[in-house]
Amino acid sequence: IEKTEEIIRTANELAEFRDKVNTGLTYEGKVIKLGNDIDLSSVCGENVNGKKISWEPIGKGDMGFHGTFDGQYHIIDNLYINSTDDYQGLFSHIYRNATITSVIIGENSSITGNTCVGAITGDIANASILNCGNNASVTGYNTVGGIVGCASINTNIIGTYNKGNIISKGSLAAGIIGRLGYASSTVLNNIVKYCYNSGNVTSEDQTASGICAEGSDHTKIYNCYNIGTITCKKETNSEDTHTRRNSRKAKVIWFNIIFLQSR
Repeated sequence: IEKTEEIIRTANELAEFRDKVNTGLTYEGKVIKLGNDIDLSSVCGENVNGKKISWEPIGKGDMGFHGTFDGQYHIIDNLYINSTDDYQGLFSHIYRNATITSVIIGENSSITGNTCVGAITGDIANASILNCGNNASVTGYNTVGGIVGCASINTNIIGTYNKGNIISKGSLAAGIIGRLGYASSTVLNNIVKYCYNSGNVTSEDQTASGICAEGSDHTKIYNCYNIGTITCKKETNSEDTHTRRNSRKAKVIWFNIIFLQSR
């Protein structure tokens, strides 16, 4: 009988699981659970047996991760990523009805990438992130979020929080998600709700937000709040902590105002 559930208890087991996904095993229909808090300092960091080793994200490549990853509210700490590649995070790509739930990234972690960078995942489509949290710093060149870097379609981000400092060296920095959907799309079905940010968010260029830096006209964001400091160095932040670059973003701004008041 094929196993449909696996339990990961150590850093080496998490790295082995990562390697299986990155060689083509999608885990569709399967559940991966964390059995303990996991300290990744033995497999990635600035000094691992005298070497600097950056964590290679889970789901790197075209296939991504398609299963359910349940952290059971365990902390993954000392996640170290120092990369010039896109789609950086604990996961790289999450697709096809995948669910990441109850995963907490610890405060001793540090995540740096290029474009689409988030503590939980760099990229997500047709999938959900539920009840996850980030306490680490996240830095990228463009499209940076505390939880998710970028999302395209049919994405649910529910019950998440960010407490880490978020920095974009270019534009699009946000506490929860850098970009949600695409401006040219009309059927997206993307939802963010019951999320909060208390981390500082900085964009060195333009567009910074407590929750979502950029979204399509059909993005739905509600029952979320931001108490972090938002800094955007080339434009003035609006009262909802979202900086508008052009009129196409206006509906997203109004959504933000609505959800900050309550819905």
